[in-house]
Amino acid sequence: MTLEVEICTYGLAGLQRVAQMTLPVVEGVRYRICMQNPDGAEVTLPAALRRPDVDFFQHPTRGLSVNRNAALNRAEADIILIADDDIHYRAEGLRAVIDTFAADPSLDFATFKFDCPTSKPYPKKSIQLKVERVRRYTPCSIEIALRRKSIPQSIRFSPQAGIGAPVFSCAEENLFLQRLLLHGLNGRFFPITICEHPNEVTCVQSFTPATLRGFGLLMWIQFRHASFFQRTIMFLPRVVVRSLFIKASMFRSIYHMISGYLRAGKYFNDDLTDRV
Repeated sequence: MTLEVEICTYGLAGLQRVAQMTLPVVEGVRYRICMQNPDGAEVTLPAALRRPDVDFFQHPTRGLSVNRNAALNRAEADIILIADDDIHYRAEGLRAVIDTFAADPSLDFATFKFDCPTSKPYPKKSIQLKVERVRRYTPCSIEIALRRKSIPQSIRFSPQAGIGAPVFSCAEENLFLQRLLLHGLNGRFFPITICEHPNEVTCVQSFTPATLRGFGLLMWIQFRHASFFQRTIMFLPRVVVRSLFIKASMFRSIYHMISGYLRAGKYFNDDLTDRV
């Protein structure tokens, strides 16, 4: 069984970050660098990436979700692992991903753990991932692994969400996973640490209006089927509580999160497919 790590990056600065990543040589594992280069800059592949187990391609697009979709469409291995451009992988973690899928042929996708400066709550044991109105566990993109042949061509990351998207700059992975679950695919969380992310994730690093609207989108995904009473007693308190932990004014945080919640229905259908 083979594994392909899809490393998505943007521009020459991003490519230099990729060159600093820890990419161990592991049997059956390849790394594909997907670089967005909309300005057509001249590219010289860093020496650290000139390896037989590293593939590179560039394309003139913008938006992280667009980049990830390009990577998914090019994938060839049995298992696909979503990656950022500043991760340190562990050989035992990558082997664990392969072993997890090899042990369960019915598994369509899986989520794992990563280490980072900001503590993140995880389930204490392996759990089945389900479509739920309120989800207490929200995976990050770099925790997601997919069995390539199980993923329909019609299910991809939404260009309306993620870094570089015009309205929502996060929550794209939550949309993607819910689309997989709504399609009836089998997914599980495994409490296995597969890599280290030395920096804080996007939604902690920067609290721009687009990021805050992304929080609102996440809550729309969770509460879109809830009754008015449930939304009132569960959604609004969550907005207030989340705003307390954001390095921005409470009023500004609440305003943009509610704006994201209210605008989500304009961009996504009830089944979470893109409306525009």
